[in-house]
Amino acid sequence: MAGDPVVGVSGCARPGGADGGQLYRVDDKYVLAIAEEIGALPLMIPPIGPLLAVPRLLELVDGLLLTGSLSDIHPAAWHVTETPRASATLDRDRDATVIPLIPEALRAGIPILAICRGLHEVNVAFGGSIGELADKRRHRGYTDLPESAVTEPEAFYGKVHPLRIEPGGLLAEFAAGSAQPWVNSYHQQVIATLASGLTVEAYSPDGYVEAVSRTHDPGVCLAVQWHPEHRIARDWPLSKAIFAWFGAQTRRRAQARGLPRSAADTSRGAC
Repeated sequence: MAGDPVVGVSGCARPGGADGGQLYRVDDKYVLAIAEEIGALPLMIPPIGPLLAVPRLLELVDGLLLTGSLSDIHPAAWHVTETPRASATLDRDRDATVIPLIPEALRAGIPILAICRGLHEVNVAFGGSIGELADKRRHRGYTDLPESAVTEPEAFYGKVHPLRIEPGGLLAEFAAGSAQPWVNSYHQQVIATLASGLTVEAYSPDGYVEAVSRTHDPGVCLAVQWHPEHRIARDWPLSKAIFAWFGAQTRRRAQARGLPRSAADTSRGAC
């Protein structure tokens, strides 16, 4: 509808094109969460690096959703020469597209919700570094999990460990008095060195950063390590609160750039 916000959704590059090229893709769970939870129009951002017309993109979108991915960020993105682990799937096209986009979007007043890989991209964009989980089983609450998200999605995207939420932040407000809501967990990379200008919103029980925010730019950013967008997680109160907040931020941006309010705006209300 006229007046609905437009949300740019980060895409990934995958080999497999019929002519030997790459496929650009976004998992449907992110697209559906944007369309169903906040009533916005999802717009895929292709991972084309410096070919992306960033000024034009920032004129078109009212928010950015930085998605999770099966790929890791290449260590070169945080200016080190270490070799990626042999089993890592990399996506340097996405690195070159999303990481430089983040500061520009926030300077332009565009809100960002970042998920999993998106959290790592936000940290790297402002000078932080990335490491790896020391013990994936311990991080997931000593739970043995199958290795197929296709056959056992509940094991990956159901609740596996609690959060230790820091007081006074966005998540503390969203959690509505629940000091340790439980979340899912599906990742290998983690924040190693926290970037300057980011505020830790939550930790995992084993001490890893689970969420950060950045609130002193014209645009505000919330980045989480878990997956609130998955169909299993979207009914959890914390997930609902996160998407309500992001929806309110995108509608505020849409109104600031002169889009008329749609019927959906008045029915959803504000966070």
